[in-house]
Amino acid sequence: MCYFVDRDNVVQSRIDRVIKDLPDFCNRFLIYCNLKLTKLTACSYLYAIRQFFCFHGRQKGIAITEFTLNDLDKITTADIENWLAIYMGRIGMNAIVYKYSVIKTFLGYYYTRREINRNVAEQIIMPRLTEKPIIRLRPEEVSKFLASVKPTERYYLRDFTILVFFLSTGVRVSELIGLDIKHIDIDNASFVVTRKGGKVETQYMTEDLQIQLMIYMESIDTTNGDAPLFSSRDNPRISDNAIRLLVKKYITLADIQRKISPHKLRSTFGTNLYRKTRDIFAVAQCLGHSSVNTTRKYYAAMDEDVKREAIKGFSIV
Repeated sequence: MCYFVDRDNVVQSRIDRVIKDLPDFCNRFLIYCNLKLTKLTACSYLYAIRQFFCFHGRQKGIAITEFTLNDLDKITTADIENWLAIYMGRIGMNAIVYKYSVIKTFLGYYYTRREINRNVAEQIIMPRLTEKPIIRLRPEEVSKFLASVKPTERYYLRDFTILVFFLSTGVRVSELIGLDIKHIDIDNASFVVTRKGGKVETQYMTEDLQIQLMIYMESIDTTNGDAPLFSSRDNPRISDNAIRLLVKKYITLADIQRKISPHKLRSTFGTNLYRKTRDIFAVAQCLGHSSVNTTRKYYAAMDEDVKREAIKGFSIV
């Protein structure tokens, strides 16, 4: 079965379990979520809503499934603020703002349909989301990182190929996990990737990646095109956790004293590509961003480079 279909089935089973814990009127909101959001995001929304109802139900002495739209209309700003307050110091502010935005969207759904008289969440002033600094590997760190994968490693070829793939394409973990043998076209130096939201795109390889994939694919059975490109000892398809542990392992072996996740390798690719092309739209396409505004943070990170290069060619006459 296709990785993404399998993943969606797992997420759908979680959604089915959570929605049973919620009031009946939440089923309509779920339909709205399914139309607007990915299954993963819809599931995340339902978890946050269930957390709110659990807290609010205990405060009011109401079982979650017994909540009515009339009860929803009685929710106050204090109810929401008291719920958010229990997370202070336990999770980051960005995560708290996310929970708030879910409840605001949830109440807004019923308010715009005139099923409740107000959306009290709109009256709450929340801090703006703070932009996390973009952490990336420096060129010398990339060299140390790749050199840490020794040929004596049991899964040397697989591990090295995965790291080169991340650094050469900027794919997300889920996108790499979802790659099958049939998605790789060595002759045309291209591969097919399924992005967030299910969009399928063709992306292209660097020469380094093309050569590395050629070597790697000669070491595995490629007769079944539907087989996963990367597998592990215990699973036919490598898992999210296995990839994260793999990256952590080689970061540690390279003695890089910073927390580097697979997403930081994506940031490294985005930064390096922008340095080379100075084309924010090209970077957005290669990273699979739906909006170039998401990509602008890579541009912003390069501000000093841009100013330095611009002034070099400037003359007052």
